[in-house]
Amino acid sequence: MGRSETDPFVVFWDHEGAWEKEAIMEEEGLTSEEAEVYMREQVTYVAASFTELLESLRDSEG
Repeated sequence: MGRSETDPFVVFWDHEGAWEKEAIMEEEGLTSEEAEVYMREQVTYVAASFTELLESLRDSEG
């Protein structure tokens, strides 16, 4: 099933590790492709929808 702007996934973005690609390449000594992989690793899947996220939060409350 394709996703759209009206039906997005919910993700967590680790902004602490989110630098500009050129800075990652320089600081970490990575190639362009390695830097892109590193950048993608800063994004973690959380839920298929906002509703699913809210339901999981409600369920975890007890």
